Amino acid sequence: MRGMRPEAPVSAASPSGFSSLNLGRLVRPIFLSAAGPGIDGRAGLDFTSRMEAGSTPSVNDAVDRWLRRALWLAYRVLRLWWYLARPHHHGAVIAIWFEGRILMVWHSYRDALSVPGGGIRSGEAAIDAVIRETREEVGISLDPQAVSLAAEVTERWEYRRDHVRIFETSLRAAPVVRPDGREVIAARFMDPPAALSHKLPPFLRDYLEQKLSERRRAGAAS
Repeated sequence: MRGMRPEAPVSAASPSGFSSLNLGRLVRPIFLSAAGPGIDGRAGLDFTSRMEAGSTPSVNDAVDRWLRRALWLAYRVLRLWWYLARPHHHGAVIAIWFEGRILMVWHSYRDALSVPGGGIRSGEAAIDAVIRETREEVGISLDPQAVSLAAEVTERWEYRRDHVRIFETSLRAAPVVRPDGREVIAARFMDPPAALSHKLPPFLRDYLEQKLSERRRAGAAS
């Protein structure tokens, strides 16, 4: 399983990610409740905004805010299209583990926690897509040989028939996590039970519940 690559890339691209406006206040209570390495590797910092972190607003901050507004609207227009067309979607996500915790992200365009990932581009292999999305969303560069395919599911979600590859990797050292501030506005390592207490995509909830079940069985056997 380790380092495996799908036999063929998907044949069609799908929209992968969009951003939202001012969700920092909603996200703050979630990430304050979970201990562990936080944004930019600094424990206790719960939100990624450069302005809230104390730095002087810049042109980039203004651009980020404008893009969040524009993409927030674009995502809702797409939701309407998905409702009418019920399209197929191919995506790849990754569970990044460190010391028994999973890296959870807040995509600014959704009201749910998730993990890094997104749509697979035309001609792109799933593992390449998830490596790219992880680098773009949270600034972490992963070794493809340390990534394995954990599950592959197809289910109806957000009015689409969603075909999702779930990859996973375990890190030996705490990474420096740098959310892009547009698509991902916050990120933090969380215990699975804490993550499960929040709204999640159905495929991610199933994955985490299976992981917890495996832990319990391993604990009972020991």
